[in-house]
Amino acid sequence: MCEPEHKRRKCSPVNEESDLISPSPPIDNGSKNDENNELPNWDEYIHDLESVQKSLIRKCMCGHNLDDVQRRVIYPSKVLIKFYEGSGVLGRQALMLCSTAQLLYNELLRQFNVGLMCQNLVEVRTLLPLGHSADLSSVLFRLLSSTDKFISYSSAQALYSRLRLASEPSAAILIEKIITDCIKPCVNGVFVPMHTLNHAFDILRSCVDNQNEDSHPLEEEGDLAASCVPVNIVDEQDEIDLKETCVRVLGKHWNSIVSHFHFLISSGSARTNECASVVASFLNLWKSIISVKANLSVIDTKPFYMRLETLVPLLQRNVVDTVWTNILNLLNEVLCYGSTLALQDYLPEEPCNLAHFVIRHVKSERLLERLPVIRNEECFSGTSVESVTSVTGNSDVNVLFRKLVLLVLKAVAVTVKETRCESSSENSSIFSDAGSAGDEADMLVITRSMKQVFKTLDIRVKAVLEYHPETPVAEWVAKMFSDQDDELIESLLCCLDIFTGLSDALKSQPDFQRSLNPVLSLLQLFSIVHNDSNLLLDLLVSNETCFLLYLLRVLKFIRKNWNLFVTSSSRLDEPMGTFIRLRMAINRLVTKNLFPYNIDPVMKLLQKCEDMYEGVHPDCNETV
Repeated sequence: MCEPEHKRRKCSPVNEESDLISPSPPIDNGSKNDENNELPNWDEYIHDLESVQKSLIRKCMCGHNLDDVQRRVIYPSKVLIKFYEGSGVLGRQALMLCSTAQLLYNELLRQFNVGLMCQNLVEVRTLLPLGHSADLSSVLFRLLSSTDKFISYSSAQALYSRLRLASEPSAAILIEKIITDCIKPCVNGVFVPMHTLNHAFDILRSCVDNQNEDSHPLEEEGDLAASCVPVNIVDEQDEIDLKETCVRVLGKHWNSIVSHFHFLISSGSARTNECASVVASFLNLWKSIISVKANLSVIDTKPFYMRLETLVPLLQRNVVDTVWTNILNLLNEVLCYGSTLALQDYLPEEPCNLAHFVIRHVKSERLLERLPVIRNEECFSGTSVESVTSVTGNSDVNVLFRKLVLLVLKAVAVTVKETRCESSSENSSIFSDAGSAGDEADMLVITRSMKQVFKTLDIRVKAVLEYHPETPVAEWVAKMFSDQDDELIESLLCCLDIFTGLSDALKSQPDFQRSLNPVLSLLQLFSIVHNDSNLLLDLLVSNETCFLLYLLRVLKFIRKNWNLFVTSSSRLDEPMGTFIRLRMAINRLVTKNLFPYNIDPVMKLLQKCEDMYEGVHPDCNETV
């Protein structure tokens, strides 16, 4: 038997223009409330919304009259819109409408992705317009600006669900409206509630992150109610990339938005908790856009790299901890050394410029001394130091100081790597003799500059934290980041690459060479994990750190600098015993085909180091 026509109709519009053209809202000729501008019966209104929610939870709307659904949810009456615009919004009614809208959008998206939809929900989806003054999206935008934080938050959640359901042109329209209605007025000096700005930035950040909600493990996909009339959906519409759409629309307004928040921070207006929270939301959005995880094209993200350097001068003592933390998080994300920059042969211009700017501020603008801390006379060495206590008391400045130190280490590593890349490129030319002499001179200049940065950093760290004055940089770096795995491994990788990048120039500066000795960092790492090879194996298997890259490079370094490794280790059997046990643990997993990736390069390097160790200690296998 031929399938009925209504079962074969497409859920998505045939062309994208149909999603932008709003069908006329239902006309309720029998409603005297609208004619007399009287408020509806709220108990009846709440009852109707609860009925719609119960049906959506059952994943079926077949028992509902579509005219009622349009009137109550899709096209709220003009009286309701006027009421919501007024100052006396009833919280319960507004929250019920937002939660119903969010539930409707999420269920439509879920069933559409499964490919099996309730017949009435197919009809409902074709009635979701944009651009009409009486549609649901318009009401949600009005509620987004509500003075009630909970109503504003609920409407923001519903609007994000609507964005996930929209076609690309519709999504662009909604994102543009979020920016022009909620963000640009604030930029232009018009008052906008702080929580509205917060929620607007959260919507945009959710679009960039675009984290799809997973279904509950006990929930069977496509399991509609027994009484439901299902419709098989054939999707002819290309899936849109919501984050790319969001970034393209946002890029047109980005310069003016950055200028506004730059003024807020520099003028001291961001010292209140509410304003600092908005600035943090803005910076979190910026971080999500330039994050490697976003996987956005270089062209789309180009506008968002333009003014990153202007954030560094904003890091002053009068800036609250929340803003400090988020600026440092953003800058550290740009200098994503362990996950990206350390692997690249040629570094992009933007992170290199930022690294130069950070180094300049450390050397001449006292960036390390601008951290918001309180004076304390007690210290390790007997002289006055600054305790890691926040001026505002809002956060642990010890964490803040670690982020700042990590930023400096990344900046130095990026600068050294950039110089080495340029030297390698020039040496590959035919006329390389004169170039080599010039490169050596450049590396000496870079080494002297980096030595000044590390001297400033070393003095500042030992003034703030209780490290012995003779503690080498390579050792206190591992101690400082010992309670945060990702920061610990990335900082060790930075120190290792700085040492190897400056190795030739360091030969003439033994004190600096001794201070940066990466073997000391490795030994301190082993001390932190108590020489437990199982903990190292966990780091190696996990994708949360760059330990694989660090282990590969440190093993290559040990193989090439075996004498330095032996002389730097007071008890050579301890680190080598850890390496041997790690190799054995890896081998057991490889034998059972349980290791998640090809670990052969690491195994070969471990074996070579073990062979060199056996040449010094022939009976090493008996002691391990």
